[in-house]
Amino acid sequence: MGHPGHPSGTPTSRLNVTNLLPWTSRTGYYSFMSKDSLVDCASLRFSDLREAELFILKVVQSGQGSIATAPSTVRAEVIEWLCTDSAAVEMVPRQGLSLSGYRITGLLDLINADVHFPIQLCRCEFDSDIWLKGARLRSLSFRGCVLQGVIADSATIDTNLLLIDGCETHGEISLRGAAIGGDFRADGSTFNGNNNFALVCDRVKVSGGVFLSQSSSISRYYGEVRFAGAEVSGNFDCEHAAFNNEGGTCINLERLNTRGSLFLRRSVSSGVVNVSASKVEVALDCRDAKILCDADRALVAEKISIGTHALLDGGFSCGNVHLLGASVGGGLRCRASSIKKLDLRYARIGAHFEWADMDNPKDSLIDLRDAVVDSIKDEVQSWPGQGRFMVNGLRFERFSDSVTDVRSRLAWLRLDTTDPVQAYRQLSRVYQANGRPEDAVKVLFALEKLIRSRQRSFTHRLWNGLLMQTIGYGYQLWRAAILMVVLIILGTGMSVMAYRTKLVAPTDKEANAQFVSKYSVPTQYPRFSATIFSIEHSLPGLNLGISGSWSANTTADCPTHHWVGPTIRIWFWTQTVLGWFISIFFLAGISGIAKSSK
Repeated sequence: MGHPGHPSGTPTSRLNVTNLLPWTSRTGYYSFMSKDSLVDCASLRFSDLREAELFILKVVQSGQGSIATAPSTVRAEVIEWLCTDSAAVEMVPRQGLSLSGYRITGLLDLINADVHFPIQLCRCEFDSDIWLKGARLRSLSFRGCVLQGVIADSATIDTNLLLIDGCETHGEISLRGAAIGGDFRADGSTFNGNNNFALVCDRVKVSGGVFLSQSSSISRYYGEVRFAGAEVSGNFDCEHAAFNNEGGTCINLERLNTRGSLFLRRSVSSGVVNVSASKVEVALDCRDAKILCDADRALVAEKISIGTHALLDGGFSCGNVHLLGASVGGGLRCRASSIKKLDLRYARIGAHFEWADMDNPKDSLIDLRDAVVDSIKDEVQSWPGQGRFMVNGLRFERFSDSVTDVRSRLAWLRLDTTDPVQAYRQLSRVYQANGRPEDAVKVLFALEKLIRSRQRSFTHRLWNGLLMQTIGYGYQLWRAAILMVVLIILGTGMSVMAYRTKLVAPTDKEANAQFVSKYSVPTQYPRFSATIFSIEHSLPGLNLGISGSWSANTTADCPTHHWVGPTIRIWFWTQTVLGWFISIFFLAGISGIAKSSK
């Protein structure tokens, strides 16, 4: 795009018609200019004005638009002169320059120009670039034009910039650092990029909205579209757009700041879509958008900030969606869509995260590690396959319109094969906070089993087995109670047998002698109770008045079966040991020291 005659490719000064005249005639020249027509003025600058150029000058001065009735060619330097020469500018009425159907040849150089009137070009064809770098224009409109490159870096356009109604470009359109006082519209046009760039608008400031495509006027872009660091006061609309840059980034909106919504709905992108670190004050709408890209990150929205909702539903299709560290003030909706991988690590979702009615959900991978979500809204049919779900570090408050039974949710956690310890604790807290303490305990019990299943040594397995069977790792103390009742019942039976065979006798000498000889005790002596005797042998430290008056007779023996005596004595010893054992485990469960997940 170099400018002939300027080694740097950019002109350093602008040609003024007065420089073509002898110095002595300049005063007379301006006097002449002030009282004659644009044609007369132009004739002093151009000695070979063409018929079409003369016609344009006459029509422009009359305040009317110029329409070519036949293929007509106009030199770009004539338009440049008309826009920049101080005397010529005075003769252009406020309606400005309006051309339709012309072929414009040569480089149109308006670098650093201050154009005081609107420029409207319809169905015009340019064979060279347009240079608008640093220029200031009231408004600029291209409708149905054929353009080469347009370089408008740092330009200022007071109102709207339009490239609409079937415009076709064959070079890079560059608006780096430009300021647009109204809307920027590029809908209904085709942009054929140069050096892989179709539209470059990094750091552009738009006081209105940006409309790259609309449902009624679809645009196509061949090459990368860039709005990195752009500031937009209205919506950023790409509805129905077709972005094509296979193997690269097709639309780069990194660090975009828009006060409205970002619409990508029903767009088709052949390449990466990058909206990282952008700030969207309203909503991100990707309904029915198709991102055809096999890259590791097809939709890149790392650290994006969205004021309300993010909609990835209604037929949305994408390989890998990267929302690492994203902040969504409302909900994130993934419904009736196809997503191969959703990365929500460290994301913050202010409302519900919805995942339902998905296409091929078993092949999807969801990464929710260290994310914070208000509520989860999903369905069992859309859960990912085993090992394709990661939730460790996830924090959420409740389930919304979803399956909530503890059995299903434990199966949900087991989809994460990394053993997400924190996720179990979080699920337990959710049940507890929502008035379901029993389910909260069941989750913690499942967590305890998970933790202890990692311990493979014989000693650990033996110890864990005892804890499981006696107190359920501290979460099922009823197990110890049942064992104690069984022990007492067995002890009662053995105590009855021992009493009848006189293997249990009074501890007092006189009472003992009377019991051995007459099978009775003195009236004032405590009567034997097999149940109380068994309870006292089972519960350590408990004295209900029987074990102090009755004890196993170490010398007596059964006259018919000699093995009975030793067996009963061994039982009483065993019962005492088992009682201590069960009681200690019970106390360990109550205190919580038996819980490795405490």
